[in-house]
Amino acid sequence: MHKNWGLGTLLAPPRQRGLKGLMKRVAHPFVLAVLGRYFEGLQNYLAASLRALDAVAKRSDEDFKAQQQQLEAIRSDLVDFAHHLDERANG
Repeated sequence: MHKNWGLGTLLAPPRQRGLKGLMKRVAHPFVLAVLGRYFEGLQNYLAASLRALDAVAKRSDEDFKAQQQQLEAIRSDLVDFAHHLDERANG
């Protein structure tokens, strides 16, 4: 998604040769004149979506690390508690 969010290459003037390429090159400025604002809005939307996705991914990673640290602390407390119970049971 990060590689393909930019519409610059998609909206660049066509480089094809021949009659088909000529027709595309002639139509290109008209298409951009009509749909340019739409493509600009789409580009802004895609950029904002990627920023939001990156923020969510970063927050998710931070939450995962915090949970891992909490689990390690709980495991350590349980091991200490088990040793304490063993000591009390053995007297």
